[in-house]
Parts: sequence; C-alpha cells; structure tokens
Amino acid sequence: MAGKPVRKHGVTTRQLVDEVPEGCSLPDFEQKPVTMALAEGRTAVLRAVVCGEPSPQVRWQSSKGDLSNSSKYQLLSAPGSREHALQISKLTGEDTDKYCCIAENPYGEAVCSARLTVIEVGFRKKRKRATEPQEDLSKELMDLRRMLRKSAPPPKKKMDPEQVWQLLMSADRKDYERLCIQYGIADFRGMLRKLEKMRRERADRMAQYVHTVSNTKHMKVTKEGVAFFELDLDLKDPESNVYLYKDGEMIPYSSESHGKRSARRLGKHYHFQIQDLWPEDAGLYQVKVEDAEVFSTELEASAIPPRVVVPLSEARCEERGDAVFECVLSSPCPLAAWHFKHQPLQPGGKYEASVSPDGLTHRLAVRGARLSDMGPYSLDTGLHVSSAWLVVEPGQDQGLPTTGADLQVQGQGAPAPDAQDSRGASGERGAPREQGGAPGGAGLDPGRQLPAGLDGGGLGGHSYSSMGGEGAAGAAWGPGQAGKGFPEADRFGATVSGDSQRHREGGGGDTSLPGGPQSQGEGAGGRRGGRGARGAEDDQAPKEEDGAPRGSRSRTRSGATVGGAERRALEEAGGRGPRPGAEDDAGSGGEAPRQDGSPAGGRGAGTEGRPGAGGRGQDAPRSPRGRHKLGTGCFCEEARAPQGHFSRGLADTEARLGEAATLSCTLSRDLGPGAWFKDGVQLSAQDGLVLEQEGLVRRLLIAHAQGAHAGRYSFVAGDQKSEATLTVRDPPVIAADVMARLKEPLVVKAGKPLSVKVAFESRLPVQAAWTKDGAAVDGTGGRGAQVALGDGFARLCLPSASRRDGGQYSVTLRSQGGSVCAGLTLHVIDKPQPPQGPLEVQDCRGAGVCLRWGPPRDDGGRAVERYVVERRQAGRSTWLKVGEPPADATSFTDAQVEQGRKYAFRVRAVTSEGPGEALESEEVLVAPEARPGPPSAPAILSASSQSITLSWTAPRGPGSAHILGYLVDKRKKGSNTWAAVTEQPVPERRCTVTDLRHDCQYEFRVTAVAPSGPGQPGPPSDPVFARDPMRPPGPVRDLQVTDTSHTSISLRWAAPDAQDADEAQGYVVELCPSDSLEWAPCHAGTVAGTAHTAKGLRPRAAYFVRVVAVNEGGRGEPAVLDVVVHAMPAQVSPRFLVDASTKDVLVVRVGDTIRVPVRFEAAPLPEVTWLKDGLPLSKRSVTSTEDGLTRLLVPAAGLSDSGLYRVVLRGPQGQEATHTFTLRVAARPQAPGPIHLQENVPGTVTAAWEPSPDEARGVPLHYTVLMRSAAHGPWREVADRVHTTRFTFLGVVPGHEYHFRVVAKTELGASEPSDSTQPWCLPRRRDKVPAKAPRHREPDRGQKPWFLVGLRSHLLPAGCECCMSCAVRGCPPPRVTWFRNGESLEGRRGAYSTDTLGVCSLVIPGVGPEDSGLYKAVAENALGQAISTATLLVTDPSS
Repeated sequence: MAGKPVRKHGVTTRQLVDEVPEGCSLPDFEQKPVTMALAEGRTAVLRAVVCGEPSPQVRWQSSKGDLSNSSKYQLLSAPGSREHALQISKLTGEDTDKYCCIAENPYGEAVCSARLTVIEVGFRKKRKRATEPQEDLSKELMDLRRMLRKSAPPPKKKMDPEQVWQLLMSADRKDYERLCIQYGIADFRGMLRKLEKMRRERADRMAQYVHTVSNTKHMKVTKEGVAFFELDLDLKDPESNVYLYKDGEMIPYSSESHGKRSARRLGKHYHFQIQDLWPEDAGLYQVKVEDAEVFSTELEASAIPPRVVVPLSEARCEERGDAVFECVLSSPCPLAAWHFKHQPLQPGGKYEASVSPDGLTHRLAVRGARLSDMGPYSLDTGLHVSSAWLVVEPGQDQGLPTTGADLQVQGQGAPAPDAQDSRGASGERGAPREQGGAPGGAGLDPGRQLPAGLDGGGLGGHSYSSMGGEGAAGAAWGPGQAGKGFPEADRFGATVSGDSQRHREGGGGDTSLPGGPQSQGEGAGGRRGGRGARGAEDDQAPKEEDGAPRGSRSRTRSGATVGGAERRALEEAGGRGPRPGAEDDAGSGGEAPRQDGSPAGGRGAGTEGRPGAGGRGQDAPRSPRGRHKLGTGCFCEEARAPQGHFSRGLADTEARLGEAATLSCTLSRDLGPGAWFKDGVQLSAQDGLVLEQEGLVRRLLIAHAQGAHAGRYSFVAGDQKSEATLTVRDPPVIAADVMARLKEPLVVKAGKPLSVKVAFESRLPVQAAWTKDGAAVDGTGGRGAQVALGDGFARLCLPSASRRDGGQYSVTLRSQGGSVCAGLTLHVIDKPQPPQGPLEVQDCRGAGVCLRWGPPRDDGGRAVERYVVERRQAGRSTWLKVGEPPADATSFTDAQVEQGRKYAFRVRAVTSEGPGEALESEEVLVAPEARPGPPSAPAILSASSQSITLSWTAPRGPGSAHILGYLVDKRKKGSNTWAAVTEQPVPERRCTVTDLRHDCQYEFRVTAVAPSGPGQPGPPSDPVFARDPMRPPGPVRDLQVTDTSHTSISLRWAAPDAQDADEAQGYVVELCPSDSLEWAPCHAGTVAGTAHTAKGLRPRAAYFVRVVAVNEGGRGEPAVLDVVVHAMPAQVSPRFLVDASTKDVLVVRVGDTIRVPVRFEAAPLPEVTWLKDGLPLSKRSVTSTEDGLTRLLVPAAGLSDSGLYRVVLRGPQGQEATHTFTLRVAARPQAPGPIHLQENVPGTVTAAWEPSPDEARGVPLHYTVLMRSAAHGPWREVADRVHTTRFTFLGVVPGHEYHFRVVAKTELGASEPSDSTQPWCLPRRRDKVPAKAPRHREPDRGQKPWFLVGLRSHLLPAGCECCMSCAVRGCPPPRVTWFRNGESLEGRRGAYSTDTLGVCSLVIPGVGPEDSGLYKAVAENALGQAISTATLLVTDPSS
C-alpha cells in the first residue's frame, strides 16, 4: 500500500504508488553497505549494489549534513552498473557518522544505512571538541552512570536442564542445531537418542489422557505485543483438566481474552495468549493434561517488545542552554526513534542521541535550545511512546523576542517605540519592571511566558503568557502533562489575550495596526498577581457608592458583581479552592440572561484562555442560566448605564476568529465624535477599523476579528469614558460530516477491537478529555479504553470491546481558544449471559421432569430468540438436545427420561449472535414409582421330611399400602440360585412348602407384589433341614474351668453322648450368681464350639455355672459344676522358666551394653528383687518387670559390673523363687611379648615369646601362631589354642624366609599381633646346571587393508539422517578417507565421520538433494589400499 514503509533485513522500503505495474519493481539492495571502523587518515569506501525496474537513481547522505565537498567525498558509479560507492578521503574524527544510501525510482524508494567509525590516534584522541563543552558532558556522564546502576537489567535466568529437554521434544527438527548451540549440548547423536527415549515415555504418559496432539504452533509475538501459541488436543475425556506451566510452576489463566493469560478453546483447538508482555514473562511454557506434558514452547526475552520503564519527564532550561531527556526501556530497542512535534529527529549538530551500553537507557540532548525548540519530544519504540515537553525560559535580562508577526507589522511601516517608551508606558499604570513589577500584574515572571504553538514557536503566530510567581510554575502546555496544561491555567485564572499580551511582555511596538504588539488591559491575571497597570489607574478613578472604582465592577441581573468574582479567583489561585456555591454565584463570570432573552454576563466572565470570576474558562460547565451560543459580536455582559455622559456604556464582547465584532455605546447627549482607545492607544480608521456615529450611538466595527484585535477598548467622551473587553475566540472545529457520523450509534461485537477517530482543526494546542456516561475515561490502563491525541485528531481505542464498554461517550476538545464537545453512542453486542438460576428441576411423577429458570440478566444487546435445553445422563459426557422453548417461555418439561436414572440439565439462551453460556443443574434422580418394601425374614413354624411351614410379616413404607400377594423363593444352603415355590402370588402371609428333598437344608425368602410391580426380596430365613423333628441332645460331659480372671471365667466341655439322643447343634452357657436363684445365659445365641469364656463379670464375685446342649429338638439336660467359681485369677507360685539356652555365666566386653532378660511364671505378679554379690544394684543398672519378664540393663559395662547376680521372686503368700548367674566383664587381651626364633633340631624352627600380661592376672587365654613364607604373602594359621609360650614348626625348607606372628585370644576376642623382628632362613645349597633359553621369533602380521563389510546404497527422503557404515581390517590399521563424486569430504560441515575399532561410519544429519551421488570409502596403509563404494539417492517429498 502506498506510503507505508516496510523494514526488512536492514532495508526500509516505501511504495509511492498504490499498485506497481507488471514488469516493474520497487528499488532494493542486493548488497548493502557495511558498517566499518577505520583509523584516522585512511580512505573509506562504502559500496552498495541496487536493483529495481526501472533502474533506480542513487544518492548518498549523512546525518550531519550534505556531501557536496568533492575533495572529501566522491560518488563512484559506472554507467549502466548497479554498483554504487561513496569514497571518503583522509578520514578524521569528524567523519564518524551514519551514512545512508537512498535508491529511488518512480514507484518507490529504498533506504539502507551503515555507520562509519573513525579511530583517532595520538594527541587527537585526547583533544577537546570546541562544540562539546567538557564540563557538561562530564556531569551528564555521571548522571547516566547513576541511571544505569539503578536500571541495570536483571540477569537472565538459567533454564533448568530438564526444561531444555522438554523444549527440545516439542521443537521442530530444524531448530535442533540452534537450541543445542544455545544451551551447550555438544553430543548431537546422544541428544537424538535421549529425545527418542523421552518421546516414548511421554507418549506412554499421554496415552491415558490424549488421543493425539497435532497442529502445534510455537510461541510468536504479534506487532501489537501479544504472545500466543496454538495446538490441537484430542482428549479422551473432555472433562480432563488442562494446565499451563511456566518454568515448572503452574500459572493460572482465564477463558476471557482480556486477561493477562488466557486460553480460548474451539473444539479440539486451543489458543493460548499472553498480553501486557514484560521481560519477566520470558521463559519455558508447558501445557499439561492432568499430570502429562503434551507441549512445550519458549518465549524468548528478545522477542518481547520493549516497554517504557522510566518515562520521559518534562525538561526546562533557559534560552541557549542545554536540555536532556532520558528514557529507560525494559529491553534493548535498536529501532527506537526520537520525534519532535511528531516529526522524526535527525541526530547530529543540535540534537545528540545516545544509548547506554546495555541498550536500555536512551538519551537525547538538545544543545543551545531556543524558544522555537519548545514543544513535545517523544521516544517511539514502535509499540509504545513516551513523550514530554521541553520548556525554554527566556533569560533574566531579556524579554520575549519579536516573532514573525511583529516583524511583519514593523515592515509595513509601523513605528516601534524604544525600550524607554515602553518602560514609561508601564510606569504610568503600574510598578516598573526593575522593581519587581510585571506587565499586566505585579510579580509576573517574564520567564514564564511560553510559546505553545507548532509554527514559529507560538500559537497561530501569537504568544501567550501565564501568571507569574507560584501560579505560573506549571504553565507549560503539553498533551498529557497533568497540572501543566492550560486547563490548570484556566483554573488558576491565567490571562491570555493574543498579541496584546506579547506586547506587554516584550515592550514597544506600534499599537495602531492589527496584529502588531498591543498593550494588555485589565484582566483576571493582572489582578491575581497584584495591582498591575490597570489597577493603579483604578486607584485614581472616582469611587462608586460602595467604595469600588468606577468601571471595575459591573452588576449583573442575578446580583453577582465582578469584584466578588475576582476575589473568588484569588482564593482559588492561593490554594484555598472555590468557596461553596461559587459556581452558582458566579457561574461563568456571573452570566445571566437579559430581559430580552439575549445572553449577558459580567466582566469577569471566562474568555478565551482566561478564566472568569469563578475560576473556570469558557469550556467549563455553565449553569443552565448562563448557557449561550457564541455569535458574531455577542455580548457577555449587560451594559449598565454609568452616571454622567453615557446612558448605555460599552459591554464586554466575544467574537470568533475571522467573524465580525461590534462595540457600541450610547451617550446621554451629543458630546462630539469622541475617541476610541485600545489598551490605552487611540484608534483611527487607518487601523483597518470602522468608526460609526449614528445620533448618540457610537460604534466600533471590526470586519474580521483576529487575535491582535483582542484587548481592552474604551470610548472617551468629554472627561468620562466607558470600557469593555473584546475577546477573540478560536476553538477547535469538528467537521459537520464527522459530527453527523458520530450521531449514529456504533455497534461492535464483544472481543473485537474498536477505534474511534475524531478529526478536528485547530491552530492552538488542544487537549482532549473523554468521558463515558459522565465519568472520565482513564486511558492509561493497558486493558481498558485507551485514548490518544495526535495532529488533528483524537482517538478512542478499545483493544477488546466488552459489554461494560457500551454507553454514551463524549470528547471535549479544549484549547486556549475555547472548547467543543462531540458525543457518540456505543453498543457492544455479545452472546447472552446464562439464564438466571438456579435451574429448578422437579420430578413430575410420571409426566417427566419439569425445568424452570429465569431470563438472562444481560441478553448481549440482542433479543432472545429461543432457549436450548440439553440433558446428560450421569456417568456420560455427551449432551443431548431435548427441546427449544420460545423466548417468552422460562419452563420446559422433558418427558423422555427413564425412571431410576440420574440426569443433569442445562439451558442456554440463543440470540442472533449465537448461544450463550449455559446454566447447568446438579445431577438429579428421576425417582421410579413407589414399590413395596421387603417383607421380614420368614419364620419356620414347622419342619419335617415332607414339608416346611413358613410365616412372615407385611412390608412397610411407600408402595406397601396395596399388596396383591407374596412370592416365595427357596434355595439350598450354599447355593446362589433361588427357585420360585409358587408361580402366582400367595395372598396370605403363611405358606407351606412341600417340594423338598429329604435331609437337605433350605433357605427361604419372600417378595411382596403390588400394582406397581414386585418389590425387593426380603432377607432369607434361617437354614432348616427337610427332615423329621429331632430329639433333644443329652448332657455335656467333662465340664471344667480352664482359667479365671477378675472379669471372666473360661470353660471347656465335651459333646454329649449321641447314643440315646440326637446330635447337639449348639450350646448355651448359663451363670447364676451365688446370691441369686436365677440362671441367665452369658452370651447371645448359641455357642458352636465346646469352649467359651464368659466376660463382663464382677471382680471376685462367686458364680454357679452350667452348660446346656441344644438342637432343633429342643434343649438337653444341663450339666452343672459342683463348686462355686470365683471371678479372680488363679494363684500360680513364682518360678523361673529356665531352659537349655539359659547361660549361667555371661561374658561381656568393657564398654558394651548389658541386657539380661529373665522369664518367669507367677500369678499374681510377684515382687522382683535384683542383687549383685548379695547387695542391691548400683544406680547405673536399670531393671524393668512386665508380665512374665524382668530385665537388667547396664548402658556401658565396666570391670566393676562383674560379679554374681541373683533375681528373687516373692509372691503375695510369701513364696519365693531364686535365679543366679555370673557376669564377667573383661577387656580385650594384651599382646604377647617379643618372639625369639632358634633351631633346636635341624630342619625345624622353634618360636618362643613372652606371655601376655593378662595371663599373670589369671585371665584364661590361649595363643594362636601364624606364619608366612614371603615378606608380603598372606598369613596362615599353623597352630591354635596354644597354652604355652613355645611352638616348634617342622618342615623348614632351606632357602625360604619364614615370618612368625603370635596373637593372644580370649572369649572376648584377639589381642594385637606380635611379629618376629627378623625372618628365619636356612641357607640352600644348589649345584649349577646350565640352561639354554629357547629362541622366539615374532610372526609377520602385516597385511593389506580389506573390507569385512562393504558400503550399502541408500534411498532416503530429504531431511532424514544418513549413516553409511563399513568394517575394514589391516595391519598396520588402515586410515579411511571418504569421497563423494570423487571429492574428498574432509572438513565438510554437513557431514562427519567416525572410526571405532575398524568400524567406519559417515553421518549426514539432514540430507538434501545436493547430497545425492556416489560415495567411496578408501582404506590405506603401508602395504596397500582397499575401496568400497555405494550410491545415495535423496528424493524430494514435494515431487
């Protein structure tokens, strides 16, 4: 598209036409100029090769100026050649610059640049530049260093090795090399093997959650600064959780696109995005399904667009001084560009741009700033912009320079009074400037006068000033400068009156012509700073009745006076703020409508650039009484007839720029033509004005009001005059077609971006204020509405519109010339919200399930067309649509449900935008019709071999009211199959079963039948045999008590004799306390075995005991014990449980822990006493006693613990039992003395040694003798358990050396060894026998190379890895060289070879069509060579 520059690979291309004709092309660079650094004095040549059709014209330029010096710069290019060069001769330090090569043809232009750095040597390196003051640079360098220390970038976080492997698993194969180099992986083949193994493991983990993962797209960053990645997940369970991890930590994300991290799902497609990027967002992102990783991607820090960390701040300097702007970014941005008044700056000369070494801090220095340099400066990073104003203040000894308008007026012949005349004029009305006075008001600082326009340093050719002193400290007008724009100046009562104000600040000039310098009349700014020129004149004017000077106060119809409004303005300027009710009292200068309906106002009314009495400008909100429409010469104050010659005086008037304005007054009598004055200077018709006189009416007509016409006008008749102020307004203008389009409502879908651009025209700086539904729009946030103000337009941008963004928007464009407001209506449509819940689900008992809900709170801006009702059965994941009720229905009945199943329902509202979110219910059970409950277990009334009679009770609960009958089932005991006894229900609750097998055991159950169907079967009956009744069993035999305790009695008996009775089926144990006559069973049911323990008895109570055998025939004869049994333990005399493993003597090493357990038997628990040598144990010894066990514990045994130990058990009746054992504590034996060797008998050696010192103390020990026949051989035992101190070793071999070692041993271990000092050796006599060593010849193993396994041909697709292998042998080992098509492959980057034990391989990681050919392996050594060949064919997948 024409006009839009495109930068690619360092070349910026701009298309100058909409379409490029066929056969033509834009200019481009085939070879770009190269950045170089050369020493001083050399010649630099920058070359570029351009292309394009037609051939482009090439020119060179530098940022410092032109290249017209032919002796220094030469442009070299041959006719018809595409190569162009710039030659720079005799380089100096001044030639260091950026040089641009520009290629142009009729369809576009291409720009490429290169930097030339000249290295200065010798004394030139240290010289000072005349244009660069050393002091300022030193100070700025220190400030820059401090800034760098504060804003040092955080160190790059090192990625965990496990995360690197996760990233490689999800990366493309073409990125392997880059990632391996980035993270230091050298073993490429090993990496591939490990990746394959990890992929298999990950596939196994993913198999339980995911079918497939496809269409993966790695992390990308859009030009809007949003990072995103995508993938398709085919989940096995749609309800599976999908998690997002960053650097191994789980991070939350939302489903809404305006969140920091969000994920959108469309079917199987997942779209993850990250907004508001910062450097800390860089890292490894992983997607997990439950606990299985499915995808990994990396957001690199270099891909994150830089953001403004420390924005630009306002800079102030005096005229011809230096100003510095600094901005700190979050990451380096080579493309960051500086702008002044929205135009790019060219560094060099006046502007010096620099970047810190880390690339984060950008610095712009403005050298020798003038008033024309004042304005907004900005740093543009492509996505973010930071801007601030430069305020240039005139010096203390100079006034405001004459602008172009002044020069033009003087050029027309208007005389310019000198400075003395100006000071004289000022002295007539106020304090001189040298005494601290200021034009227009005391204390006005001339340094605060600021040109705020874009051309010529002023606003539309005029200059403006704000109030002096503290009130003017922040009067720098600039977009986005809170507290420094003209709205703040309006609030503080600043006065701006075009060229008249400039005249008062600069002094001098002809006041007779429009546009020339004019003097300033009375205004709010003059009164606010103190008594100005007009204030001094008012002091001398005659007073009215209330003491105010005549003409300084004007009463409106509402009663508010200008003097009161001025006092309120002073209060606001002093920081006290307006008093309550000030707006109602004064409004916009106390305006009130006249009786004839025309607008009127006081003299303090807010005018262009000057606030009224209430501290508000013309753009401030007015009360309903004070609203009026500006027109040509409209009056802002009702004329009040002063006393004297005027029946109607002048009235303050407002006029738009370029329109006509009229000032008129009416005399009370004819006093002649009178005289008109403007700011104290008399006017005439030569000034381009029309002076009319019609009877007593005097008029001043201005055909086209300009800024220079604004001021204080007065008409003098006789000795009296009438004054009024003419204000020329120049508000911003919005075109009529723009206003018409804004009246139409804007409709946008939710989630879509919206940009509203309001174009306007204004010659003054403009500020834009956006409001929504009366509230101000905060355009600083990154998620909500964003506002921008540019040259001639104001923009409102919504990155992602939502329903809450809809409403009434208005923009107020405010300048010193006035304000204008435009409104628009925004409708954001979206899918409807879920219906209002909860979703009521009610079972309609046979008719289905009834659902009820409420309409959605927000229908998304579209009417609801219908609802969609869906149903899901519990345990399933599929939703089934069951109905679509109309929009006016909020209930639905689903009749297609099955009873006894659980269902979940959900309802969606559907509009023209589609279905909204669903309102879902909990799972509910569709209850079936009530059926009868289970009857009781059948009771056996009688049983025989022919029949069994049963009876039962009726069921209870819902469905049991109308019972039709009962079904009886039977089964054999141990079987799981029930058989029906009757086919038809039995009406009575009694049944006799006859179809039985003799002597089989049966169980029965009953099922109730109702009109709704059979109910649940009842519990089975007790097992019963189909046989004749049994006889009662006989009495039990051998009843006896086996054990007693304080709460129990244990019994045992034998089964009764079955000779005269039937076999017993169980037993009943009954107890009778000795103080009672009633027998009671001590257990529930019957006892199956022949032993039982009665528990829960009273301690020491006496009981009678009997046991009764029972069977189906009844109870047998009871067997009763003859004695009373007491509930108390049986007494057992104490005795020790000693067996063969118990030792009488225990030996313990010194320092070991002594643990001696002794088991015993006694009831009750006896008293246990431990004694050592007949005395109590020491405190070091610890004893403990449990049931049947007592222990002795000594933590660290000592020699004093040896002795005879005795354990005494003493029962409550005085019985005693004693157990003794001996404990001996001994230390490790000491080593024996030195060993002496001697030969008492030839052929033997006798070793004698000194006994161990422990032997003299009576410690039983023995000795072990060890021997070895070499100095470093192993020791072997030759004698053990030697109880003497001598040992004779037989079989000594002459010529061998023998070493002996003796060790003392006891039961506790062995002592340190005692070795012989000298070996024992008998000399050996040998006869000399000559021996001839055999000759040995090494065989000749040399052989030529030969291939065990040759090369094989390969056919592979492009991109695969190729590995050619062969096996070769030879002696000496041959050297293998690889060739392709006869060319050696040594040193080639794309392939590498290996040689391991004769197996040679050639590996090509990724083959391409160029790798096809004949490969040859040549093996060579000194004896010859061998060759093996193979062919490699690489196919193209696209073909």
